[in-house]
Amino acid sequence: MRALPPALLLSLAVTACSEPDPAASPSQPGPSGLDAGADAEPPPPPAADAPTWHRDVAPLVEAYCAPCHSPGASAPFALNSYADAAPRAGQLASEVTAREMPPYPAAPAVRPYMFDISLTDAQIEVFRTWAAAGAPEGDIADAQPAPDVSFGLLENPNLELKMPEAFTPTQSPDHYRCFVLPWPEQETKYITGFNVLADNAPIVHHAVLYLVDPAQAGVVDAAEGLDGEPGYSCFGSASPEGGESIPTRQIGGWAPGSLGTPYAPGTGVVVRAGARVVLQMHYNTLGVSAPQVDQSRVQFRLESSVERDGGNLPWLDLNWPNVEGSMRIPAGQAGVVHAYEDDPRNAPLAGLFIPDIDLSAGVRLHTVYPHMHQLGRRLDASVIRANGEVVPLAHISNWDFHWQREYPFIEPVDVLPGDRLRVECEFDNTAENQAVINGELQRPRDVDFGEGSYDEMCVAAFYVTGLREAAPSACDALGARPAPQGRLKLTFDAAANVRGSAALDGPLRGAVTGAVYRAEDVSLAGPAPGAMPVAAFRFDDVDVTVGPSAEFALDVDLPAGNYQALGFMDIDGNADPMSPDPDVGDPVFIPVRPIALECDTQPVTLTFALLLPPGQ
Repeated sequence: MRALPPALLLSLAVTACSEPDPAASPSQPGPSGLDAGADAEPPPPPAADAPTWHRDVAPLVEAYCAPCHSPGASAPFALNSYADAAPRAGQLASEVTAREMPPYPAAPAVRPYMFDISLTDAQIEVFRTWAAAGAPEGDIADAQPAPDVSFGLLENPNLELKMPEAFTPTQSPDHYRCFVLPWPEQETKYITGFNVLADNAPIVHHAVLYLVDPAQAGVVDAAEGLDGEPGYSCFGSASPEGGESIPTRQIGGWAPGSLGTPYAPGTGVVVRAGARVVLQMHYNTLGVSAPQVDQSRVQFRLESSVERDGGNLPWLDLNWPNVEGSMRIPAGQAGVVHAYEDDPRNAPLAGLFIPDIDLSAGVRLHTVYPHMHQLGRRLDASVIRANGEVVPLAHISNWDFHWQREYPFIEPVDVLPGDRLRVECEFDNTAENQAVINGELQRPRDVDFGEGSYDEMCVAAFYVTGLREAAPSACDALGARPAPQGRLKLTFDAAANVRGSAALDGPLRGAVTGAVYRAEDVSLAGPAPGAMPVAAFRFDDVDVTVGPSAEFALDVDLPAGNYQALGFMDIDGNADPMSPDPDVGDPVFIPVRPIALECDTQPVTLTFALLLPPGQ
């Protein structure tokens, strides 16, 4: 069988994905936060009971604003004194009322999050009333302590990696650059938390950490410094721009003000010897007159073992990046909605992004990281319980491309068998919501899913662990027995996006052709060059129209071990039995979690995850 579509190697971004045109800027507010102008109107006399700076406002500014609005920090001006803040009182009130500052787009939160830096309604009213009263200073003797607000904290880091060379961003207003941080550990370790230490905070907008497995380490090593500058150009993942697309896994994201990201207790991301950590830096040089140099560092907390493997799972419809027009946002239209909903135990990207996590008993969600581009307006993530109950995970009603972040749940959310995970995105592609390039508002055009900043995405990434408490006696549970060799019994099913697709050529019933490979010989793109299958199969009448098929047994015993299967359903009946290949619109199943053959008989469900797109 031929390799699967190269687009399936999509290394998904869950942060600002790609390099905007250096001359371009969105029509929405940029990342610099509060406007630098001052109020021109003379203040009215304060009411006797009006909030004052020292007693009411300064504690809130110190807690929520000063971590960024201080000299040498990321914001373009300071808010450390009455003299700093009073001339901006009206703008402070306007920004906090619109919940644009502090930048926490998921406010008001639909569930309790850790490190929630949003203001309460009562705190917003303090700013509004203070500004309306003319920003009275009050008596310093009335000063109150700042409330306790956590921006995150990484305790006891035990490894620090630094960008190998200093880098000077040259593109404005935004410059994305990846830097390879060679992994020094010679044994398998687990990352249980991390922090980015920005060297030049005023120009560091945010950062993302990616993990590149040892098999792909040579690709990023070869790209490092190839253009004569430290690092390499990368958009949306750790894959080098214009080069080979490689599977990369996200470790996490960082934004200014954060003091570190600890993972859920007892969990961590596995890193094997020979891997690479890639640091993607997003520099914003808006308003910077002279060249600026940065050489940021990353701190990690490492453990030799954890109770549960964790990892980041991107949640999206695989048709969107692979079938043209399947996430179309027509020019001139507002209120365009795309959504994806399915059982996460069958997540087709699990084998690539979280191969060490057993999802068979359910999935535990610890965080959510919503992601769209510049046409995004609203994003909702939720769990749909088997009884129909909707459990909200995140709701962003006024999307801002520049302020993307991860939201850790105070209490994790379990997705049980029969539950479904959903992401829904709304887009605005009207003339008023276009990018401004070289001073000109661009005309609307049809937009599809893609990695460019002027393409779009609809993704929610989740830091997850599995719910299985311990490895059961798999063979006993199956009524089988452990054996040095065994036979696979295959059941076929279809993902919800395939079963409901308007692009289907006919009913989900037909001949299924496939092959079984050793797991190490297969990636998401297909078999490695020269890899040979250990078994092949064809079943003439497989019906997954309304649910899983009957069971089909292979006619060969295989040695115990880990395997992967590739194959397709010929729903239009035109495949050549002597040299079968799928054609456009045929459902295909792709490598996911390795099939562990341990018993004399081993049932396996293979799920058709997408329809073969044109041109593959």
